[in-house]
Amino acid sequence: MMPGTEAMINNKMLFAISCGKKALYVAFSGGLVLAVTLATVTWWSVESLRKDTLTRINFAQHHIDTIISNARAVANVTRNLVGMPCTGNTLSQLRHDVIRTPNVRAIDLVRQGRIYCTSLYGATDEPDRLSLPSARNNLQLLPGNTATPHLSVLVYRTTWPKGTLLISIDGYFVAETLFAIRTLPLVYFQVGNTLMSKSGQILTPAQLPAGKREFITSPDWSYRLVIVTPTGTLFGNIVHNYWRSVLVCLLLALAASLLCYRILTRPLTPVEQLQNALARHEFVPYIQPIVDITTHRIKGGEILIRWKHPEAGLIPPDQFIPLAETSGLIVPMTRQLFADTGRFFQAHTARLPAGFHLGFNISKSHLADRHLMEDCQNILAELLPCRAELVLELLERDTAECTAEMKTAFSKLKQEGIKFALDDFGTGYSTHACLQNFSADYIKIDKSFIQMAGVDDISRHIVDNVIALAESLNINIIAEGVETASQEAYLQGRNVKYLQGYRYGRPVSLDQFIKNHLSGGDGPFFTGSPALAYQAEQ
Repeated sequence: MMPGTEAMINNKMLFAISCGKKALYVAFSGGLVLAVTLATVTWWSVESLRKDTLTRINFAQHHIDTIISNARAVANVTRNLVGMPCTGNTLSQLRHDVIRTPNVRAIDLVRQGRIYCTSLYGATDEPDRLSLPSARNNLQLLPGNTATPHLSVLVYRTTWPKGTLLISIDGYFVAETLFAIRTLPLVYFQVGNTLMSKSGQILTPAQLPAGKREFITSPDWSYRLVIVTPTGTLFGNIVHNYWRSVLVCLLLALAASLLCYRILTRPLTPVEQLQNALARHEFVPYIQPIVDITTHRIKGGEILIRWKHPEAGLIPPDQFIPLAETSGLIVPMTRQLFADTGRFFQAHTARLPAGFHLGFNISKSHLADRHLMEDCQNILAELLPCRAELVLELLERDTAECTAEMKTAFSKLKQEGIKFALDDFGTGYSTHACLQNFSADYIKIDKSFIQMAGVDDISRHIVDNVIALAESLNINIIAEGVETASQEAYLQGRNVKYLQGYRYGRPVSLDQFIKNHLSGGDGPFFTGSPALAYQAEQ
């Protein structure tokens, strides 16, 4: 680990959660637990109340259906009297049927829209009120009739070719059924726009009390039961029957708040901070362009990692990469980088030049990872239309001790068309050994040599020797850290083809890279003089 890296990661200016946020999280955790537990208790209370109410209402519905079925049964028996004169025999039969049928108050015979015979008064002549627009589907609920104007009546109507039968059912029996089930919510019997309470009172829908309404419609008859749960009923039910559960909810919320406070006040280790950032996809790919100086066009770019911290902003890699390598998190970080980069550029392959160079920094631990081949194949498949050149960059020190397993991995990757670059070449102590062990396609000259080549003889000799060595081995060179026109001219004069540095572009997000350099397909990487392009980047 680099000196001071852990201190940087622990820097409370970057990672400490403010006291205000801690209080907010503690309050939120307690409130969330309280809300969830109270919601559970409320749901349980509502469901228990609902199931109990439905059980009772199903009983009431079955009983009311039986009452109306009795009316239908007597109508079928009495149908032969429809259209017959209202004689003594007719009246006797009507009254006999009323007496023997439970819950039936009267039977009326209707002909041509007029009631001409009734079991109560005998022969009569009055209009059929069920022919009014309020009559609906064989049933009508009335506040009373001529005999009992203050007692509600439910009328069952059935029509035959010779006339109509009206079976009057005493509303008392329906109201008594509603009263007997004794539900906590209020239950009303409704036919059309007329309702009846358990006390027998006739109401309109506008007269119902405020509250939640539910409806149970009879499958056989044109009525429904209206369930009204007034405001405060559920609260009263919870307080009366579930107060112990409410107390447990409060205790659980308090315990959750204390636990959250304990967790938040425990300082996270640097590795835990990296793990959290990885899980939240805070590590994002940036790219620095690599140019072909002979054509002044984009060759590709090197993918770099940045930590997009929600509070500290963009964190450079030197503050977390060393710890990621020692903790083993560098492999999943790089895998995430592969996936995000491939997914982005797949949507922009039409803008990428043919043979687009895409470099990824890997460590020797990646070569032992079984997913490396899969990740490389995936990104090559995603960028197949532009035949991208995937280059894996390893530091010189990582290739010094080239094991048999590493050589096998190199060989398999190369068979898939994947290329390798030696990064920061010349900064290690095993230059010749790594070239013997590692079949490189590119050598990347470290920026420290490039920036001193014009002013320091030793650096210039090192760069010249590296260039000569690469040419003799037929290895391409990428010069890093090019910032000035003189550095560019120096390298161009030594036939170095590929350059990278602030002169051509700083590391930027992938989206910004497309806007800055490839908005015109595979056009030039800058317009005007290189110096102006570099100044623009400043």
